[in-house]
Formats: sequence, C-alpha cells, structure tokens
Amino acid sequence: MKGRVAVVGAGIGGLSAAALLAKAGHEVTVFEQAAQAGGKAASLQLGEWRFDTGPSLFTLPQVFRGFFERLGLEMEDQIQTVPEFRFGVRADRIVAEKGRCRGVEAGGEFHAAEIVVSNADVLSTYRTLLREPAAREARRFECQEPSSSGLVLLWGMARRFDRMQVHNIFFSADYAAEFEAIFGRLDMPADPTVYVNITSKITPSDAPAGGENWFILLNAPRHAGQDWAALAARAREAVRARVGRALGEDVAPWIREERMLAPPDIERDTGSTHGSLYGTASHSPVSAFLRHPNRSRRIRGLYLAGGSVHPGGGMPLALLSGMQAADLVEAHET
Repeated sequence: MKGRVAVVGAGIGGLSAAALLAKAGHEVTVFEQAAQAGGKAASLQLGEWRFDTGPSLFTLPQVFRGFFERLGLEMEDQIQTVPEFRFGVRADRIVAEKGRCRGVEAGGEFHAAEIVVSNADVLSTYRTLLREPAAREARRFECQEPSSSGLVLLWGMARRFDRMQVHNIFFSADYAAEFEAIFGRLDMPADPTVYVNITSKITPSDAPAGGENWFILLNAPRHAGQDWAALAARAREAVRARVGRALGEDVAPWIREERMLAPPDIERDTGSTHGSLYGTASHSPVSAFLRHPNRSRRIRGLYLAGGSVHPGGGMPLALLSGMQAADLVEAHET
C-alpha cells in the first residue's frame, strides 16, 4: 500500500524525490516556504532583468537524463507527474512519535503523513524540525567543518560588453591566500576569484534591449556573525576593480539594478546552516563517507535529501540524493 508523503523543501533533492514518489503512486505534498521551487537554484526579477540566483553550470547531464527517463520523459519535457505544492507555506515541525513519522506541522496545521522527506539541511532537520538539538545525528554533523558559502552580486547592466562571454572567471593571484582567508579567518579575501555568468548572452529576454544580466559569485566563508554589510561592500569594490582591470574600463556607471545575497541571506532563504553551499567541507578523503545517509535508521519513515546528505553538494548530487531517498522509500515502506 502506498503511503502519504510530506516533502519539506522544494530544492533539487526534494523535487526529485517528490516526482518519483508521485509517479510510484504515493500521495505527495511538498511544503516550500518560498514562492517558487528550486531552493538555491531559484530565479529573481529586478526591474527588466531576470537572474538565476544559484547554480549556472549544467554538469553531469547523464544524471538528469536518467532522472527524466525514470519519469518516462525526455529531459527537454516538463514534468507531468507532479505532487501537490504548497508554496509560501513553511514546515515548522516534523512530528515523530515512538520512533515513527506521523506528519508535519505547516502553515498552522497538522498534515498527516507516514513518510517525510526532509530537503532541509541536516542540522535544521534535527534542531528545528524534529526539535532534537541534542540528537546524536546533529552532534555528529556539528563536529564536521561546514563548507564555504558564497557572496552573490546581481547587476542589471545598461549596456553590452562584447569582451564578456556567458561564463567568465577572473582568478585570484593567490588562490592559497584566498582560501586561507575563507576557512582560516572566516573573512572575505582581499583578492577574490570572481565568476560572472551572463545568461542574456544566450537568452536575450533576460535583460532589456542593449543590456546584460550579470550574476557574480565569490567564494565566501560560512556565516559566523561577521559584519556582512562591511564585507560585502569591500567585496563589491574588489569585483569592480578586478573586472575593470580586465576590461580596461569601470563598469560601475552602467549598473542600473543591483542586489546582494550574502551567507546570512542564503541561510534564511534556504535553511542551510551557516549559509554553507555544500553542507560540510570536503577537505578529507573520507568526507563523503561521513555524510548523513538518505534514510534515518532511528525514526521510521524519515528520509533526507539535498546537498548536506549523501552523496553530496551540487545539482547532480542533490538530484541523486532525492532519487536515492525515493528508492529507499519504495524498498522500506511499501
């Protein structure tokens, strides 16, 4: 017998689990605090400029192709087998009693579900949703070093820059010093590596005629109470100087729309502890083996997906995490 499934979070991992479980015949409801799906891979409109706010490189296409094949679709198709979505509804609690999931509390109501897939960060799942901050799973996760975060600048440019491509990387002159600042001092590096993605180069509707949409990403330390207004202001000037040197001109006069997303914003908007992009850092050869599994062995009916659990961070791995969670549900709950 197929059970009721509540999915907490509509990130890539939550979406892949939800789609596969819905296709398998489960009654699936997805609770997402934002107004749209995607998690870190969201979209934002600033005036006439549209921006992706997260991943901009499509890697391991075979993983995505395999996912769509399991749904009976081509990768270019839209998903037809979909669960019920509750956008703008924050899941406040995963209800578990006597070692078994009973459902979720969301939007001021209790929603019964025998199976819960948490697409939230591991620590958020245990600390906030399960209200078990002292759980051994949470303590184990806390002992691991968090991954780095990112600082995003979104610039709506009023002109085109022919020397810029879709993907542009301006490397730091001292890569070791950059990461010493990020992990050693939890500071923004003085000379950061700057990545600029301009989707309007291939999708003109992402910017007004004659303009461009610049998504700028810098490596950043995790959120640990720093003065992000000051750090972001300093980083913005570093970007302006670095890109200006490469192009031989100051680009700032052409900025018409601007938004900054710092690690605290990422933490608030996506539930990622410290605003970490990949859960835990991958400094050790055994890091992958220390990630939380996709099924809880202590709470029956609880499954986890997303970049903080197995197999890891990044879009293809997050997608795989949801696929693995769905497979485990089918193996253990039906």
